[in-house]
Amino acid sequence: MSQKRQKIDESSNNRKSAQVTRTLMACELCRRQKTRCFRDPDSTSCLRCIFLKKPCSFERDSDLPGSLAPVPHLSGTITTSSNTADSIKLDQIQRSISEVLTILKQGEMNDSYAKSNSTKDNVSINVPTLTESRHYQDDPSSFQTPTNSFETSVFSIVANQIPQKNIPKPVLELIGISTPGSPRNFKQTPNDVISAGILSETDAIDLMNDFRRNYGRWISFPLNMSSSVLIERIRYKSSLLLTTCYCLALRYSLSGIVDSELLLAKKTTHKLLMKHLVKDMSSSFLKYSCFNGGAADGHIEFLQALALLSIYSLSLSSMAHHAFEGDVDLFTDQDINLDPWLLSGFGLNLFVTKSTFGSLLKHDNTLQSPFTIFYDELDSEEFQTLAVLRTYNHLTLVHLINCIFSGRMCVIDEFRLNFCTATLSLPSSTNFDGRMVSEIGILLIGYKYIQKSLNSNIGTVKESKELFDVACKEVDTWYEQWNYLFSQPAPQFVELCYHFCYLMIHFVYIYQRTTLSTKRDINAPSDLFREDNVAFIIQHSDKISFTNMHIHALSIVRFINVIESDSYFAYLSDQIHFCFFFAGIVLVRIVQESTEDERKRKLIQQESHETEQDMRVLIQKFEMMCSFTNSPDDITSRYCKGLEECFQSVFQTK
Repeated sequence: MSQKRQKIDESSNNRKSAQVTRTLMACELCRRQKTRCFRDPDSTSCLRCIFLKKPCSFERDSDLPGSLAPVPHLSGTITTSSNTADSIKLDQIQRSISEVLTILKQGEMNDSYAKSNSTKDNVSINVPTLTESRHYQDDPSSFQTPTNSFETSVFSIVANQIPQKNIPKPVLELIGISTPGSPRNFKQTPNDVISAGILSETDAIDLMNDFRRNYGRWISFPLNMSSSVLIERIRYKSSLLLTTCYCLALRYSLSGIVDSELLLAKKTTHKLLMKHLVKDMSSSFLKYSCFNGGAADGHIEFLQALALLSIYSLSLSSMAHHAFEGDVDLFTDQDINLDPWLLSGFGLNLFVTKSTFGSLLKHDNTLQSPFTIFYDELDSEEFQTLAVLRTYNHLTLVHLINCIFSGRMCVIDEFRLNFCTATLSLPSSTNFDGRMVSEIGILLIGYKYIQKSLNSNIGTVKESKELFDVACKEVDTWYEQWNYLFSQPAPQFVELCYHFCYLMIHFVYIYQRTTLSTKRDINAPSDLFREDNVAFIIQHSDKISFTNMHIHALSIVRFINVIESDSYFAYLSDQIHFCFFFAGIVLVRIVQESTEDERKRKLIQQESHETEQDMRVLIQKFEMMCSFTNSPDDITSRYCKGLEECFQSVFQTK
């Protein structure tokens, strides 16, 4: 307990002053790509160039007079006598990078580890590390051509055995081999928020600039493309993407407005945009569910819109409720409630469908404009590939975490989940892509443990403990691979994701163990929803589980101290906000239980004062967000009021 807590505290306390140790000089390729450069201990090349099979400038420079000597082995010394700690950290980082690249390159799992962690068939868990290489993982562009499974599919076999005129038209349309008709006209008549007069062109450009500044990390729009050009391309490709961008850009636009006329005008714009969003969603889902559009019909743009809608579903639903309050003509008594699990699942299914048939990206020479909006003459084909794969990773991440939030299953299999690692094979991939892969990896471990634990035929406490131990070892292995991210100076939300998943693993384990030990039927109807379920779990936790849940919940809440900017916190994803909200509730209930149980009080007594302060900071962050939204019923107001009520029930204000 004390060692793990000490590591966590050191990571948190040293974050602002932490610096990632680098090699003395980056090679030319790494310097061009602005990525970390690590020397291979056994050669003159760097690890990245070896993995990508590219010539490394270190090899050339090593032959020059006066060049640096090859870097010693990782166990050797490459630091000055005054910086031993940095040497140790560099060794850890290089070992982790070497392991990742070696696994990616060789496509081999650590068999000895898998064997050591194996248990009985009915309780074993096989969690992929997201670095297990598949034949399609090594080629990030493989989604642009039909997969091998399609070539041997029943549809493909039938299509090659009989004349095309005798093949059912729905099958022809689905697999995209029907006789093409007249070329589609790219310059279709736009039916978007600008042509509808909701936004002027000037306002549209200003809002797009705001969107790119605050939400641009989720969508890889070309940096070299002006917002005016970008808007024109989006208008002819995806009205839904355009409307989604503007709805998010207007999310905090009501803050600080005192002019009543201006406030009314802004609210009217909000309502019109939300109405148009519903209209765009209706037409887009009909289009992609029932019609097989051509490659120029905005597949990628629709997927990008789905990624944004999934990431900010809770916020947009809250905005819609506020915008339509009192409007009985539009939806009668029905509220808009966007489901991130459904939206991300639809996006993943569409991605798999289009990539399976090789129709996700296809350049049509009959078109007079680039095949996708994020294409720019200054951007390489590799950038476009990376942009598409990032969209896939965003959809996967938000889908997995919502599987954990809601208890539903993942709609894609492990093969497609492992496809998330394809971004790491691209030379232009960055630290951002590594963080995405690491977050997906830890979420997958948590998701599979929860599903295996609660939806399989586990009948004894011993089997439950074995399954729990395997999951913990998987998490520890993941931590060894990715913990170098925790000490980087910028906020790394992979750390928050790690603590959330570990908290949920302990939570589910205690629930299952208690259910088995009390002979309750885990599949029988439960009164748990009518009980204080958090109190139920905490009360039945043993010393170790109680301590670990406290450590991880407290670590999530304390992470708020890393986020110094209120505006940066406000623009974070809904999933991160919800993790803070959930951890705050659990932490307060843990403290409450400790006040009623002397044995548990001793376990966390030294943290009680700090816990109160951290909870106050978290509540203040949500209070600041409430001032941005200027709505008493916004989702952040619910977070704030919910946390405040829990807080007041335990910590009496002085």
